[in-house]
Amino acid sequence: APVVYANYGRPADFAALSAAGVAVRGALVLTRYGECFRGLKVMNAEQRGAVGVLIFSDPADDGFTQGAVYPNGPWRPPSGVQRGSVQFNSLCAGDPSRAYLNRTDSGRSATAEACGYEEADLVPSIPVLPLSYEDAYPLLASMGA
Repeated sequence: APVVYANYGRPADFAALSAAGVAVRGALVLTRYGECFRGLKVMNAEQRGAVGVLIFSDPADDGFTQGAVYPNGPWRPPSGVQRGSVQFNSLCAGDPSRAYLNRTDSGRSATAEACGYEEADLVPSIPVLPLSYEDAYPLLASMGA
């Protein structure tokens, strides 16, 4: 699949790609952390037909351009990787399985009763992987960045 750079993965970033004639459908989206929650980046890419998302920490936001990197300072080193949920929390926060709730009498799942969405609607259906900026660099370089 082709790799498409989508800046921060916000709706405006995908609109800019569309306006430039860049297709996201069938592509692997490369986006950087920041500006919005990582789950929104994935949801935005998935809604536009991406086959996967790679999210990297840009040193301009969180690395050597900010100051000394670990272990000599607080900023992320070249091989550092963020981790965290990519659940679609903006739709419904909390455990998407609602395992702590019983199935309802209506036959709907506890998740659907609690927030109006099924569990499958709250987690990505495409693969997502965090990258260090060290690992993102060859992809960016191949795009002329």
